[in-house]
Formats: sequence, C-alpha cells, structure tokens
Amino acid sequence: FNMNYISNSVRSIAMVVANPVQGDSRVIKTAATLSKLGFRVHLFGMSKTAEESTLEGYPFSVELVTNPAPQLKKEGRWLDASGQRNIPLFIQRLAGNIAARMKNRSFDVLHTHDMYGLPIGAALKETVLRPSTLWIHDLHEYVEGCTHIDEYIRTTMLDMEKAHIRKPDALTTVSPILSKLIAEQYNVAEPELVLNAPRISDYD
Repeated sequence: FNMNYISNSVRSIAMVVANPVQGDSRVIKTAATLSKLGFRVHLFGMSKTAEESTLEGYPFSVELVTNPAPQLKKEGRWLDASGQRNIPLFIQRLAGNIAARMKNRSFDVLHTHDMYGLPIGAALKETVLRPSTLWIHDLHEYVEGCTHIDEYIRTTMLDMEKAHIRKPDALTTVSPILSKLIAEQYNVAEPELVLNAPRISDYD
C-alpha cells in the first residue's frame, strides 16, 4: 500500500509487542527508524507486573500496559480446564488492556510484532481501531518450527497464525527463507524483508 499522499510527520503509528520492550532490539530499531523518518510512533508493550508504566529515553513514546498474568492467577483462570496455560484468555485480556490505552486516539497504521502480536492485532482491528487503519505484521519466527517452546503453546499459536495470517495489509519477516516458507504455507505474497542487522544510518 502507498501512504505518499501525506507527509510522514502527520502519520501516526501504533506499534504493538507482547513484551516489556527493553531488550527487544528488533522492535526498538524498527520504532527508532520510523521515528527518524518522521513518523509519530507510539509503542505499546506489556509490563512485567500488574502495573502500567511508561519508559523514558526513546525518541518515541513507550507505554507498558498491565500484564494480565497476575490477575488471571488471582482469578484462578491462569490454567484452563486441561491444566494448560489459558493462552486465548491471556491474549484477549492483553488486547483489551492495549485497546483501553488506544481508546479515543487516532492511528494511521497498526504495526504488530511476533507470534502474539498477530491475534492481538486482529482483536484491535475489530474493536478499537478505525476500519481505514492499515495493518503491518512482522513475523519474527517460524511458529510451526518453534520446537524449543512448550508444545501446547506452539500449537495454540500456530492455530492463531493460521486464523489471522491473511488479515494484515502487509507482512514483513526476518529472512528470505522464512519469507518463502510463509508464502508457500499460507498461499500469500512473500513477506517483505527487514533483516536483523544494524541500520545503515548508524554509520558515518
């Protein structure tokens, strides 16, 4: 899609990641690059605790919403009936917490990251964002091949990927191999590449 009809300085981007932001170099570099290009970037992450907070020291705003885990544990709903982590409810609560911070604010672009970001993005598009808001999703990993994580989490997130992968207006990913795998697996256009590499603009 093309956004050349307006200047960068009036375009507002809501970037979403389901982690505390600090230490996620890919997300930070993406947000910093967009900010450097003149976009107004608002990064929404997830606190490690039940408290909301903001992070200072970045050239863009960083808001950490409440982590749903403590409340779910308090309610006795952290595990589902089968004794597994209640991932769908966790994602639903996290999306709701982010939506509460986005309410009554206008964004031109939603930019989600990682496997949890895909279902969260779908929820935000359905609830709080304008229909005209463009959605970019960044695929950080090959979910089907993530055998290093709990099998229940892997299969649950793979089911969510299958359900939502065609909803974003554009996909990006980390490598040519993963781009081709995603295209073949879901019959979508090959995601554009944003490599995990230093920014050229960081060099003189």
